[in-house]
Amino acid sequence: MSMTANTELENQNSILDMDIMMDDSPPSSSEKRLLAFIGLRFMVSSMLTRIHAGLSGSDRLPAMLRPVFFLFSAAPSMASLAWASITGSFDTASKMLFFLSLFLFTSLICRPILFKKSMRKFNVAWWAYSYPVTLLALASTRYAKEVKGEVPHTIMLTLSSLSVLVIIALLLFTALYSKILLRDDDPCLKLPKHSCLS
Repeated sequence: MSMTANTELENQNSILDMDIMMDDSPPSSSEKRLLAFIGLRFMVSSMLTRIHAGLSGSDRLPAMLRPVFFLFSAAPSMASLAWASITGSFDTASKMLFFLSLFLFTSLICRPILFKKSMRKFNVAWWAYSYPVTLLALASTRYAKEVKGEVPHTIMLTLSSLSVLVIIALLLFTALYSKILLRDDDPCLKLPKHSCLS
């Protein structure tokens, strides 16, 4: 009898184990937070290490690619918006990510000498300015909706205006310097001699 009871108990345990393994329910709120903070920890540590190494040894990166440093401030902005989307509100974690992004953006803006050589001649890498500014403006909009006051709205208007100005300037520079970007002797732009239209 005890042998049958033990076998039956083992069968029930194996069935329960299979139910746990095959559980298709969405992750709980605490599981989401744990996974998000693990990802955030790796993102922040690797990003800060790279920015510090990049800014101190910026001579290793060609001058024309230095605008790419601004892309480091885009990741926390996007993470802030994603976290707000996951939780349904712009909570403390979203605010921390927003301020991290704002800090990184401000620390890069305060070093214009670093980007002086890259600004001498128009390059496609200049478009790296547009994405982080736009994401930061979007995150500041969510922040201003959550936190009422003059300072959040001033930050939102400043970053949104900066985003619009940067994109308009980049569109104008791209239109003006299209000869630099698309050269006449570029083999990709030449039409084949035997086209199906002739």
